[in-house]
Amino acid sequence: MQLSKDWSVATGRGFNALRGVVAHNDEGFVIGNGPCRRTASLCPGSKYMSYFEVEITEVYNNPECCGGLYLGASCQSAEQILEHPRNEYDGWLVGGKKQAILSIRGAEGDLSSIIQPAAKASEMRSLDGQWDAEVLKVGDRVGLAMVIKRQGGMVMRVIVNKTVVSTEVFQDAPPENQVPYLTPIIRIAGTVKSVKLCSGMDPPKFAMEGL
Repeated sequence: MQLSKDWSVATGRGFNALRGVVAHNDEGFVIGNGPCRRTASLCPGSKYMSYFEVEITEVYNNPECCGGLYLGASCQSAEQILEHPRNEYDGWLVGGKKQAILSIRGAEGDLSSIIQPAAKASEMRSLDGQWDAEVLKVGDRVGLAMVIKRQGGMVMRVIVNKTVVSTEVFQDAPPENQVPYLTPIIRIAGTVKSVKLCSGMDPPKFAMEGL
């Protein structure tokens, strides 16, 4: 992983990242150094919406079906992830070749999972998703709007160039009051080589319409 001097641009390095592999390796793994921007939510059943946005700055000319960028969020901060001996986290990712991924943190001493407190070992569940990130091009802007419901459950909505392209729903999520802030996570993989964080962006007003 290579970061620019101002930490705004991340470039993926490594064979596994190039092939689109995100499970059980940390190539192309970027954690935000603070929480996602949070605003009031108009989505029924949730108080807040979290949002971040990136711009694609470089791509690879990879074979078809190698996947692409993944965006998501963690329940833990970057510091809390680094406290874990294997840098595990509770969180959700969407992207690649129509994939959705649930990450559950394994127990280690006093550290445990927020999503599944009884979990002893880590787990990464690959689910069917809607968003095909393989087709992203240089200059594309990709935003991720997220809400956690008061009673639990995560809704993610991907917005590419001001158009909603997918809505992903994860049933495995703690209640909203247990996760007041979300830490952005980016996995640079497959066709995407480099991304720039677009700081200070508010979610578009239509981000959670219809939910």
